[in-house]
Amino acid sequence: MDSLRAARIPLASFVLLSGCAPRVQAPPAPARPEVTTTEGVVRGKTDAQGVDSYLGVPYASPPVGPARWREPAPPRAHEPLDAVAFRLPCPQIPIPQGSDSFGAGKRIPTSEDCLFLNLWIPPHQPGSRLPVMLWSHGGQYLRGSPAQYEGDQLARLGNVIVVTLAYRLGPMGFLAHPALTAESPLHTSGNQALLDHIQALRWLRANVDRFGGDPDRITLFGESAGSATACALLGSPLAAGLFHRAILQSNACQDDEGTPPIAGREAFGRRMAKALGCEDAQPAAELACMRGKTEEEVLTAIPLAKVFGDSGEGVGYRFTLDGVVLTHSPAKAVLAGKGQRMPVMMGTTDDEMGRYVGGYGITTAEQLRALIAKEWPRSVPALTEMYRVEDGQDPFPQLSALFSDEASTCPVRRDAIAFSKMAHPVYLYRFLHAPEVMGGPKGLGAFHGAELVYLFPSIFRRYNLKYTEKDRPLAELMAGYWGRFAATGDPNGGGALAWPRYQPAEDRHMALDLVPSAGAGLRRAQCDLWDRVEGAPAEAAAH
Repeated sequence: MDSLRAARIPLASFVLLSGCAPRVQAPPAPARPEVTTTEGVVRGKTDAQGVDSYLGVPYASPPVGPARWREPAPPRAHEPLDAVAFRLPCPQIPIPQGSDSFGAGKRIPTSEDCLFLNLWIPPHQPGSRLPVMLWSHGGQYLRGSPAQYEGDQLARLGNVIVVTLAYRLGPMGFLAHPALTAESPLHTSGNQALLDHIQALRWLRANVDRFGGDPDRITLFGESAGSATACALLGSPLAAGLFHRAILQSNACQDDEGTPPIAGREAFGRRMAKALGCEDAQPAAELACMRGKTEEEVLTAIPLAKVFGDSGEGVGYRFTLDGVVLTHSPAKAVLAGKGQRMPVMMGTTDDEMGRYVGGYGITTAEQLRALIAKEWPRSVPALTEMYRVEDGQDPFPQLSALFSDEASTCPVRRDAIAFSKMAHPVYLYRFLHAPEVMGGPKGLGAFHGAELVYLFPSIFRRYNLKYTEKDRPLAELMAGYWGRFAATGDPNGGGALAWPRYQPAEDRHMALDLVPSAGAGLRRAQCDLWDRVEGAPAEAAAH
């Protein structure tokens, strides 16, 4: 009895003391940010640094069932939406393991119901309106997800609203077919991905002020395929007035080869129908059958080797010259002055093709000379002299430089010249720093996509990214340049090193590195040579 009584004493004492103590209430949970869009309420979240985010906000109705391959329709009204998690990306063809350092080599969860935006809003004064930056991701038009690109850092350091979007890819985003063209209100097909971007821009114009953004200061920016998309929309009459600045990162505007006419693309659509077992004399019946196939069947109907052209029968997914969304190839629109006139910032990394050219298996100077003779038989003396490798030397640096210049650096310079001749304010950059990721800087130089480490570091987290104190000033510098350009159309200000406006005669650019500098004559001799080799139009050649 005594032991039981003794055992109860602490409990009795605790009850007594707790009854006498003043009651302490837990602090109220912080209010979640909330915005009412044209479709309904969306509720986001706020991070530790005060950046609000809204993830998975619909900008269009689901393109599923009978709506597969149609132009995107405005989103439907919805109940209050918890916008705190990314949605599944659009269906995409996986790239085989080992073909690309970023290739997962396996299928990832996706959904055709994928037309969503993600927004990040930094702290700002109530009533003020921030510039807006809409990001178009890369991935060869075949893959990629906005969930890879978390916009909080750029929003905070650049004082901008960052928006990322998902858009249809591969055979879901670039399929033309006679029956699709016939049923389209615009009488077109094949540019679903571009129309997704246009719908996203329309949604932002109608709604971004509710998030604290300025609908009259929208910048469209992208890298690789996203850069080509931004250039295409500069020349699209349907995108006129929907954005006000453009940033083109690591890709040139697509020419006629990258923008084939709709008739040929419709013929490809019918070949896809045959591959799916849907061939029919009646195009409408053929399309109905195709819509009944699973996304897996659609994605794998055309072998990947044919998509990349490895079999000699390339059927790559690309823009369509339809006379509606695109009336000229993007490159011709720029040259002819047919596109929108606005400030443009553009540039390349220092080793764009280093990740890709290893597949050629070039290990000797003789092999490099043989490759040049095969690819450019009319220009062998000039190219072998420009990219000279002595016997016994490692040919890889010159191999990488050869293809980086031909595929990226020099075409981008041509675009910069063409834009500047149209009286666009143009700002050209070269990204030089090799970040500590994927074995760099020893493993790779400033590779294709390296600048994204400093804009969207989230994309490299699973690639052993080492982000140290020495990297932070470069991230702050770039976010400042990108943000000021979005705000005013000029990256200068904020005490940063002056970035010269591009003029062909001076050929000046900003070199982005741990210690930035202004330079001139970027790869001038090489690009002058490539202009001659590839017969660049006079409007796009340096003088």
